[in-house]
Formats: sequence, structure tokens, C-alpha cells
Amino acid sequence: MSQDTNKVAAVVQARTKSTRLPRKVLMDLCGRTLLERVVDRVSKSKTVDEVIVATSDLPCDDDIVKVCINRGYRWVRGSEQDVLGRFHTAMHYTDANIVVRITADDPFKDPQLIDMCVNVFKEVAKVNTDLMHYVGFGPLKPTTFPVGLDVEVFGYPLLCRAYMYDDTAYGREHVTPYMYDPKNEFLLVNVLNRVDLSLVRLTVDTEEDFRMAQLIYTYFDCDEELTWKDAAGLWLALEGVLL
Repeated sequence: MSQDTNKVAAVVQARTKSTRLPRKVLMDLCGRTLLERVVDRVSKSKTVDEVIVATSDLPCDDDIVKVCINRGYRWVRGSEQDVLGRFHTAMHYTDANIVVRITADDPFKDPQLIDMCVNVFKEVAKVNTDLMHYVGFGPLKPTTFPVGLDVEVFGYPLLCRAYMYDDTAYGREHVTPYMYDPKNEFLLVNVLNRVDLSLVRLTVDTEEDFRMAQLIYTYFDCDEELTWKDAAGLWLALEGVLL
């Protein structure tokens, strides 16, 4: 399938076999699963043309596929440990040439932040046409956004290169380490927030994180338009943190 230079696909990696909080992506958060919250929020991005859920081929992840079928989400399956391979498979089913990496345990993903990163990527692409570059925040340091808002944007050619050459277990599991490894000399752009809010946790890794997410969603009446700034502000208030 030929790739459309300007088309953007968001790939949401999801699994139920998490060690700290098993099946968290299927936990009910204000009437929808965590996975649904993430996919629906990402789908509101003006720059993302399609969203694909990439889960494992383990039987325990059949329930993720059921959610996708019931909600009409696109999905692919692959090796549990080779998440990079899942991304590569997902991109075979689209003609998009720009990839947005999303994790399914972050229910406050913000479409405006996704748009900002995609637009920065496209501006960079005007001067680096081979798409061997990476825009984002989270893995790149320093980071000043809350944990759980991570956005990573990269070209399909770079994804293919990582798929071919990264043979480390860590790289296959975490998808992008090959891309932001300095020795590979790709063009990296680290997007920073004006105020350092890296202490704020807008992710779900633990039961405590999930209870906080429930509090925030409930406070804002489960509003689908809830912004990351509203969520971060309430998190700070509930934790008694003064900036």
C-alpha cells in the first residue's frame, strides 16, 4: 500500500497483562473502559485521520478485541513482547505515513497536545523530507508535561527502520528507543510545557492512580471535553501542591 505523506494514524498499544494493575485498560472509568476513554479522546484530534488499537495475540487480550468490535475501533494483534512489531503490522493496514504512538493506560490524552506535536512534525518535515525524525515528549528528557500525556510522532520510514534494526528486547517492547538514541543521529524535537508539571500523574499504573482518575472524571461530570490543564489543576489541588 502506498503511503500518503500527510496522512496520520494513531496506534494505541493495549494489553491486559500488566503486572502492577492487571486488566486496567478494561476497568470502568465513569461508564467507559480506560481503553475507550483513550481511543475516544485521541479520535477528537483534528490532525489524526485514523486510530488503530494494537493488542497482543494472547487469549487474555480477547476482551480488548471485543471492546474494539463493539465500538467499531480498528484493531490488530501480534506478539505480546514485540510491541514494535505490532506497530509495524498496524501501519500495513493504513496508507498513513505519519505515526502517533499512544498508550492505553493514559485516560487524559489531550487531542490539542496531539495536534500540536503533529503540526510540529509536519513543519520539521518541510526541511527534512525523508521523515527520519521524531517529535514528542515523555521519553525525551527533560520533560515538563504531566506523566500520562506523552505524545510521540514519527514517520513510517523511521518506524520501518527501527523494526528492521532494533533487535533489543527493550526496544521491541517500548517501540521508540532506537529512534531517540543519540548515536543514531536522527532529528529529535522535544516539546516542552512552559511550566514544569512533571510531578503530576495523569496516568493509571496503580490502584491509587485509578482512584485519582475516577475523582477527576467524576468532579468534571465525566465530560468528554475535559482538558489536560483542568485535570492537572485538580490533581494539584487534591494533592495539596502549590506551584
